[in-house]
Amino acid sequence: MTNSSPNSINHAEVCVLWVTKGVEQNFGKEIKEMMSGHSKEKVIVHDTAVLGRSNVSEMSVNADNNFGAQVVIVTSNPQGSRDVVNACKANGIAAFGPIWDS
Repeated sequence: MTNSSPNSINHAEVCVLWVTKGVEQNFGKEIKEMMSGHSKEKVIVHDTAVLGRSNVSEMSVNADNNFGAQVVIVTSNPQGSRDVVNACKANGIAAFGPIWDS
């Protein structure tokens, strides 16, 4: 649903799955607090320095199943992007990632 008023702000329902190492050390306390200020169903932060390595493909599919997303957008290294996109496609989930052709 959108509001056509020129002064309105349209919002999208978004779920974020962020897998990274050392959230506070690498991105700062402000970013860590901003990300942790949302519901755990909508913003999933997996800090590999604390929680260990994860299966990002599996986490992406599970997050989509729990949230009911229309699409999954991936930003990762070439292998990680391919793995997540392929896992999503194998589960009938529309997924897109960067093109690594250069």
